[in-house]
Amino acid sequence: MRIASIVLRDFDGETMGDVFGVDYGAWVCLEKGISMKAACGDFDSVSVDQKQALFSLDIPVYELSPMKDFTDFEYALGLVKDYDKVHVYGALGGRRDHEYLHIQFALKDSRIVLFDHFNKIRKVEVGHHV
Repeated sequence: MRIASIVLRDFDGETMGDVFGVDYGAWVCLEKGISMKAACGDFDSVSVDQKQALFSLDIPVYELSPMKDFTDFEYALGLVKDYDKVHVYGALGGRRDHEYLHIQFALKDSRIVLFDHFNKIRKVEVGHHV
């Protein structure tokens, strides 16, 4: 089973599988020493020095226009489309509009699991679950 972890902002816990840093989440990964497969975002949440540090890494870094019809998270979901499970860290709390959007994506895609230090949110299909 291939697992991807998407990091959106600071979080407690440990990632699993291939890690994708999104905007400030990429900086969090760099600061915590978490190896990333790729980073993406418009990088409007990091300083100029932090952005330069991210672009100096030996990984693909996808810089998105701040004027777009999708979120940085949506772009990251495209990067992990071939994974069986997608763990998302930093998706809960913070901006309510973003949190709502992340939950909506989790309701549509049973591969997505949203984590924070209190919650593990995912869609479950019909059947018996423990």
